[in-house]
Amino acid sequence: MRTRRSERGIVFVIALAVLAALVAILAATAASQRVAMRAETNRIDERRARLMAQAGIQRAIAELANEAAAQQGGASTGSGSTSTQPTNATTTQDDWATLGTNGADRFIVGDSDFRLQIVDACSLIDLNTAPETQLDQLPLTPDQIDSLLDWRESSTTPRPDGAKDDYYNNLQNPYNTALRRLDTLDELMQVKGFTAQTIYTPQTNIGSTATIVQGSSDQQPTLYDLCTVESYAPMTRASGQALINVNAGGSTITKLQRLAQAGITGNLAERIIQIPNFASVGAICAQAGTGPQDYRLILDNLAVDNQPRKEGRINLNTASESVLDTIPDLPPDTVQAILQRQSSGFTSLGDMADIQGLNSAQGLRQFADYFTVASQTFIVRVVGEAGSFKVAQEAVVDIQNGQPKILQTADAPFSDMPTRWRWDDATNDITLQEAQ
Repeated sequence: MRTRRSERGIVFVIALAVLAALVAILAATAASQRVAMRAETNRIDERRARLMAQAGIQRAIAELANEAAAQQGGASTGSGSTSTQPTNATTTQDDWATLGTNGADRFIVGDSDFRLQIVDACSLIDLNTAPETQLDQLPLTPDQIDSLLDWRESSTTPRPDGAKDDYYNNLQNPYNTALRRLDTLDELMQVKGFTAQTIYTPQTNIGSTATIVQGSSDQQPTLYDLCTVESYAPMTRASGQALINVNAGGSTITKLQRLAQAGITGNLAERIIQIPNFASVGAICAQAGTGPQDYRLILDNLAVDNQPRKEGRINLNTASESVLDTIPDLPPDTVQAILQRQSSGFTSLGDMADIQGLNSAQGLRQFADYFTVASQTFIVRVVGEAGSFKVAQEAVVDIQNGQPKILQTADAPFSDMPTRWRWDDATNDITLQEAQ
């Protein structure tokens, strides 16, 4: 009897063990399935968040198409514009600038959403065109400035504190100097002396002569806040027509007729054609202008070449105080006067003649060619969200031949981009209908 009981006990223990093993297998299988399902859900949410980011970019493109139409037609589409005169100015009162309320609006599509902001690239400093005197006003060391200039210029001879192929070819992972413009801001990390910290964190006490902003070190703008590598401004009159090239050839009569098309006649026209070759628009003001009326006519209508647009001009309507402070020798009182005028807007470059510090022959010779009032390049910042996933992207959009075109799109470099973009929390939900 004992033997049978023992056998039954052993069988029972074995059965329990088998059952426990089966339960464990089932539990492991269920856990694995839960992990797989969670992983697949996460993949789906990530794809949906990315689609939301792309939807945000397309929403911005649609708004920038209106800006392109305004530039071609010489009329502002901004709801805040109060000017009754034709203008192609790009201002903070325009619809593109208010779209998304600097990230505070949440555009809802089904159970997903996106937030966005459009930034005028001409409100920033273009590192591909900024002269050395302006780079010296940025939070950069002399070594960094020389190395950046060496990187973007075609000469193969390095500056004293710069770097060319001899330096880069001797690195552990060698490469050549680009000898061309920067394609992206992150490309700076390939340049001697630059790191991610240099670009994305405030740099202080490194010998820069600039007054960036008042406040603690963590309140200082970063290179990411101040700079871009793409910024173009149209070289057109308020009507949308091309500026008149005063250096173009032709007979005296032809030159006078050309100037007359821009409304420039009489003594001013005579003075202009007597000078064979102007180096800049500021030089036209200084050498041929005699006062505010002349300056306004020159700034609004004339150019020194036939280029349809210029890279690196800073928009008087959208530039921040910190960007304006990087313009060499621009007086602080003039910076404040520009900022105060932004609330009503500069409708044309000729409005510079109203600003103390810019409204003289010397001031215009020195500063006129830094500025524009219209922009063709914009940066779209967007965050798409679905489930627990967020995707932050930036797109560079350029207006070409009257149409907005995406030049590049990239995931933003950090997970806290809304904070780095200085967005407030989303406070306004806007429900969008899904396409049928």
